[in-house]
Amino acid sequence: MMRKPRVYAVETNTDAERKGSLTAVLMHLSARCPIRSEVVERIRGGTSVTVNRKPVRSSNIRGVGHDPKANEVHVEFHNGQVWKYPASAAEHRAFVSAPSVGKYFHEHIKPLGGEQVA
Repeated sequence: MMRKPRVYAVETNTDAERKGSLTAVLMHLSARCPIRSEVVERIRGGTSVTVNRKPVRSSNIRGVGHDPKANEVHVEFHNGQVWKYPASAAEHRAFVSAPSVGKYFHEHIKPLGGEQVA
């Protein structure tokens, strides 16, 4: 039996409040929902971007996804933070297939410099 999805409604007055509220809702959802093949949307310059993050085996990293249009890898940590790093599709494949995802992240992805998304 399938469970009904939860619906989150956020009422705001300004675009800045809406973006902040969306981030809060996404952080709440990512902390409570298993990723499996969860799709997370975020606001970038007024457009919605969808990045599919898949779970990985790591003590620090919950899931990894790739945004092919921006050539970025999105890393979600167990603490709920999501960071994006510049990376090609080949780098993303090597990252998620590495014997140690955490070690690969610290040696190859993190030095590229990232930006926190959520």
